[in-house]
Amino acid sequence: MYGFALLMLAGTPLLPGSLWGLTWLTVMVSPLVARTLSEEAALRKALAGYEDYTRRVRRRLVPGIW
Repeated sequence: MYGFALLMLAGTPLLPGSLWGLTWLTVMVSPLVARTLSEEAALRKALAGYEDYTRRVRRRLVPGIW
């Protein structure tokens, strides 16, 4: 879900050809990352097997990067 939001944030300004719109990408990525980390912390507390899952799956939003 968040991976698609990241693609949408990057692609929407490019559709009409506005490179200035990409400045919003840098502004909006920070809350997206903060929310992802917050939700993962809550899931680690609430779900028994989630800690093992996070050890096996290291990538969160962008495969190969983060």
